[in-house]
Amino acid sequence: MLLSKVAILKFNQVEKERRETVTKLIEAYWEKSNILMKVLSVCAGALVILHILILLFKIGYFPQVLFTYIVWSATFVLSRIYLSKNILVNVFLASLAAGSWLFFPNWLTIDIAGLMIVAMLFATLKVSLRSIVLIAVGMTMYDFIAVYCLDSMVTAAKAAIENNLPICFIIPKSFSLHDNSRLFLLGLGDIFIPGLIVKSEIEDNRDKYWWLPRTKRIRLTPLFLIGGQILGIGLAFVSAIFFKQAQPALIFIIPIMLLILAMKYLVTTKDKSLKDF
Repeated sequence: MLLSKVAILKFNQVEKERRETVTKLIEAYWEKSNILMKVLSVCAGALVILHILILLFKIGYFPQVLFTYIVWSATFVLSRIYLSKNILVNVFLASLAAGSWLFFPNWLTIDIAGLMIVAMLFATLKVSLRSIVLIAVGMTMYDFIAVYCLDSMVTAAKAAIENNLPICFIIPKSFSLHDNSRLFLLGLGDIFIPGLIVKSEIEDNRDKYWWLPRTKRIRLTPLFLIGGQILGIGLAFVSAIFFKQAQPALIFIIPIMLLILAMKYLVTTKDKSLKDF
């Protein structure tokens, strides 16, 4: 009996050491591998999860499968960067976010899924201010044509809402999860593209923490840009109510933000002491 207990304890100790060794190997691989291998690892894990979901729940509709993969991968990357280096924690949070949207679709889970996608893009993309301004102008022109001329953006938004796809932020009329009535829809691009302008402006001024930069002065330009984005969204909302039709939010947001950047350039050019404005 005593020998049996000793054997069990020894076996448990060996098993514990084995698990710790495997965990260390995985962590070491993750830390030392290049970005390509990390991306491939995330994709492989997500595809395994999707395969299991398809087999168990017979999910055959491609958009749901595609966006499950996107939401899972986005949440995995975000949790890996900001929350924990433990792969099991990353997988759990990613599965929770993707599963909540897939199996319990409502305005809240859809908005959270969309937020994960936008946040992941913010965290991983780095674009110069000049480049993102050119992209923003091009996307604003496309938004105008797609809404007013081709009506393709409205059609895509309706199809997304009917299939509960997280390509829009839903502002509900009430906060009840069982109420499907919507007050306003805001595309992910209407948040992402202006937000990337703010991020690029901050990075171009080399302030790691824009709210408290090395100069110990709060820079006003990022705050003005965020305020301009909010103002543009508000104008798009008012315009949608007044004209009783969908409005491309970027045609309100981007001109305001470009005007703020132009004013900053003119002010700082005339007065060099305001370079940290």
